[in-house]
Amino acid sequence: QCRYTWTEKEVASKEIIEGLVLETTDMWTKGRAVTAVDYTMRADLDKRIVVKLDFSGSDNLELATGGLSRTTVVEPRSSAQVGYLQVVDPARPWTLKCKYSWEEDTPAR
Repeated sequence: QCRYTWTEKEVASKEIIEGLVLETTDMWTKGRAVTAVDYTMRADLDKRIVVKLDFSGSDNLELATGGLSRTTVVEPRSSAQVGYLQVVDPARPWTLKCKYSWEEDTPAR
């Protein structure tokens, strides 16, 4: 569940391997610093991708699903939100530490 209404967004993309792109979208509320980051994985591959995000060591941040780590399956030739990180208390500073990993998995036929 989103805690804020966004007024600005900035998207950055990083190709991890050929056919696999991690997009991060920084989101701001009016007159504030970043208050959330949306992580989306785009897979232009014929394999299922299992993505693991780990934000351990971050301060004043939490995934919308709770906690600081999440595993998501991205189906072949699709995209999926793999994490939605929110600032817990916008009045306090925050620090972000992010580690991610992925594995390829051939889908069942």
